[in-house]
Amino acid sequence: MSYNSNGVFTAGTCLDNLIQLESIQGGDFSAAKKRSKIGYLEAITSPLNKMGMAQIPVQEGSKERLVQVRWGQRAITSQVNTTDDGTCDTDDFPDFNSTTFSVTKYVDTKFAMDMKQFKKVCMGRSEFFDDVIMRRFDALAKTINGELLTEQLTNFGVNHATGSSATKSVTVFPAATGAPNASALQELMSDFEVENEFVGTPIIIGAGNIYKFWKTLEVGCCNDAGINMLDLSNSLGWAPFVDKQVDTIIGANQFIMMEQHAVQFVPFNDYVGEDATSAGDSVARGTITDPKTGVTYDIKVLQDDCSDKWNVIISLHYDIFFTPLDQYQVDDPLRGSNGTLRYTAATS
Repeated sequence: MSYNSNGVFTAGTCLDNLIQLESIQGGDFSAAKKRSKIGYLEAITSPLNKMGMAQIPVQEGSKERLVQVRWGQRAITSQVNTTDDGTCDTDDFPDFNSTTFSVTKYVDTKFAMDMKQFKKVCMGRSEFFDDVIMRRFDALAKTINGELLTEQLTNFGVNHATGSSATKSVTVFPAATGAPNASALQELMSDFEVENEFVGTPIIIGAGNIYKFWKTLEVGCCNDAGINMLDLSNSLGWAPFVDKQVDTIIGANQFIMMEQHAVQFVPFNDYVGEDATSAGDSVARGTITDPKTGVTYDIKVLQDDCSDKWNVIISLHYDIFFTPLDQYQVDDPLRGSNGTLRYTAATS
């Protein structure tokens, strides 16, 4: 076997000692397939967030990719009478509100695969395709995650514990000891269930101090006051997702607390149904799913007979849907809530 200075194996046949670095490192441990911590995208595409939720449909074949969403508002106490006025007068109460939602974001990655290369690495064609494509998913997901977090930055709802959508500081542990602080969990529980009347499992997304906090709780027991921190954490029942981009996009040591179903990822695939085509080895259009995030992308493969290469385009039209801020009436105590809250994990 020969090996030249530019890093290309010149042997045109498969040799037993021609071993990929990935084979030595093994699967997920390899640098090529290692995945970034992008908890926001993972959280909103998780079964926890989608379970029991009617996913937002986008009209197939619509160039504008539009969908109309409608919702009703709950009644408020001023619409309840405490005496019988003897009339049949009624409130002018609308059946529903509505908004038109448009899918506007786009991402793609384009690359070529040399047919001669897979012959040098002991692979069949389909295995070679899978191996190369798997390396593209992390960059795509990281790009989408950054775009979604940028949208989230300007779409936090009101935290009715403070009356503001600005970040609320909670002290998670003393900087000197790193011992988890019970009051932080108590505040989060109260904000979620009492002040904002959220239901279900709290979804927590972040890194930095909040990551250190919840990882410490996983092996914790009792603090100086005799409170069993592990039991207290389990009673909150939160679902944590690690996301390094929260620190850079939302703010240092900040984290998101979200109600299930409050935010929805809305993908639109072009190459489905009648638009999924295959013409032998020359061209193919279809979809491919990232096994880590569950996001399904469009994929187009074109064969270039002249250069003996496959030209590959993996793409997706997508957007993010936030629960409308006017889902509650003007005089409802929860007016301005959309199920997403912003916090800073502070140390004393």
